Amino acid sequence: NYMSKMPAANAPGGNFTILRPNANDGNQYMVKIDHNLTDRQRLSGRYWKSNGNQLSPNGNVPFGTYVYSLIFDNVNVTHTYSLSPTSVNLFSFSWNRKYEEGNNKGTPFRSPRDAGIDTVDPTVLPYPAGVTVLGRASMNPGTQGVPMRLDKTYGFDDTFTRITGRSRQSSPITRPGT
Repeated sequence: NYMSKMPAANAPGGNFTILRPNANDGNQYMVKIDHNLTDRQRLSGRYWKSNGNQLSPNGNVPFGTYVYSLIFDNVNVTHTYSLSPTSVNLFSFSWNRKYEEGNNKGTPFRSPRDAGIDTVDPTVLPYPAGVTVLGRASMNPGTQGVPMRLDKTYGFDDTFTRITGRSRQSSPITRPGT
């Protein structure tokens, strides 16, 4: 059980205190392409990827780390077509994918429930409550699962712009010597 894994008190009032760091590690990548199909049509594309891990202590116990992993992908493609000096059509497509995973590492038990403590299973919603052992220490298991969350979204947008009426553009540029 958890009590056999708990260290002796090291602070006043029979409490156990420990300072443990959080760590963040990740990478981001982006590729962008712009291409003029004709003098009136332009195609742009972008792919962006971000992945990383956040490691944090499970409460104030001397063991275990909660590992939160995230992978995010984004694709965006835009076609711009200038039909005339006063008419432009812009079409965009986007796709997003977000994958989240969370797990406890290095703990004597996968969750308080595995140790015989009657609490919410951290692999399902709602998120589990923390567990306090004799007022000395607490363990806060993160929601676990593979994947904990997977979202995919798509977007389409088509905008036509037409300028009508009179328009005048002035420029603050002056020639030297005037």
